[in-house]
Amino acid sequence: MTSRSMRADPLTRLRDTARSLPGEKAPLPPVVGPLADDGPADAQSPVDVPALRRRVHALIKDLAAALEPALKVSLEQAARSWDQADALTVLDGDLRNRAVELRLHCQTLCQHPEPTVAAVALEAMLTVDAVVGLVALLERRLATLVRLRLRSEQPELLEQGRPFLDVAAALEQAGRAWT
Repeated sequence: MTSRSMRADPLTRLRDTARSLPGEKAPLPPVVGPLADDGPADAQSPVDVPALRRRVHALIKDLAAALEPALKVSLEQAARSWDQADALTVLDGDLRNRAVELRLHCQTLCQHPEPTVAAVALEAMLTVDAVVGLVALLERRLATLVRLRLRSEQPELLEQGRPFLDVAAALEQAGRAWT
């Protein structure tokens, strides 16, 4: 990595690292699934927007906390044998269930008649989709990312003790925006 990218924030470093990997760029299918039609949100029910923001923050924080050690262990194993990187699992039953539940709740709130509530709910739903998608991408494609990294100009999997794709730090940064 260049000295400029080492000083950049975690999201920028993650983007730059991902862009530097060789190979064809192709989109992945959605992770969470199709939208459910729960109907419009009840216009009379008050919505605690700060509580919704705290739930999004807590989910992101918990995903980052689970990802940090799991990714480091997977990359240490991959340094010995790259095919061992496929063992990464972060979205276990509890985290996946919380993400799906939160997304469905946000989806329902997107129909709320109050524009502020609907806007925050849409932002939260898109954030949950992006975060879950990013973690699922790592779970499904880490071995490929490791192989690409090993073929790149900077083949180190751990840089100063941190994963070359420091997704946990990027998630922590994104999560702080929801506090």
